[in-house]
Amino acid sequence: MEFFSIRPIWKESTETLLLRSVAFIIAASLVMLSAFSAAHAQSAIIPAKLDKPFELKTGQQAVIDSEKIAISFLNVTEDSRCPSDVVCIWQGQASIRVSAEVNGTDAGQFVLTIGANEKPSAVFGDGKYSVRMASLEPYPVSTNQTEPEDYVATLVVSKAAANSARVYVKAVASSSGSNNVAAISGWNLQNEKGTLVILSRDSIITTKMAIARFTPTEAQCKSPDARECIDGHIVDSRGLEGDVLHFEVLPGDKLYLAAGGSEYTLDIRQIKARP
Repeated sequence: MEFFSIRPIWKESTETLLLRSVAFIIAASLVMLSAFSAAHAQSAIIPAKLDKPFELKTGQQAVIDSEKIAISFLNVTEDSRCPSDVVCIWQGQASIRVSAEVNGTDAGQFVLTIGANEKPSAVFGDGKYSVRMASLEPYPVSTNQTEPEDYVATLVVSKAAANSARVYVKAVASSSGSNNVAAISGWNLQNEKGTLVILSRDSIITTKMAIARFTPTEAQCKSPDARECIDGHIVDSRGLEGDVLHFEVLPGDKLYLAAGGSEYTLDIRQIKARP
């Protein structure tokens, strides 16, 4: 009777299996390392400076240490720009969504648009800062499909200029005393129009309202830290004496208002400013 030894075959199979397992582990590790490196690069924090353009890929964040600002490029919401190799009757537009943080606090999300319905900038941080999209690459080509991770936005963060073109503000007295005051005002420097409403309560029952329409003009700031300094020349009023108003938006979300021979420092509840 003839016997066959399976030992050499088993030994060879074991060694081959071991080598194949090691090779598979090495290959898988390289793939995971490559994926980790790509993800890390995609989510990297980019250092940036005020008034200097910086580039962000989708998912990346830029940090301006001097102002404690963080800007994140969340996603592309639209890219209908006419491809460079096509003739279109409409130029199209591109929009991205970004988020902002100031001092570690959420300052909102904004959609920035370049192209036909252009609105490339937004104001945040209670009107103190603005973020603008300068460009979005790559520009569309009809033969190529751009993947979300391929987009690169060029952004610029600046301090919002004093005396913004348009301002809307609501403010109230911080005191809970008997003479409570609230003010609502809005002005547009370009259109030279403004409105002020003052509500004052002398008692629980009695509330007075004064309304004034005014022409806003740039003014000398009383406070060196003021962000907005506006004089208002009253053109029509009801319940308000005098012919001049003065507004200053101060640090700490305060509104200084001089009107009708009185001065108020109020807590800002809402403010919208547009460069």
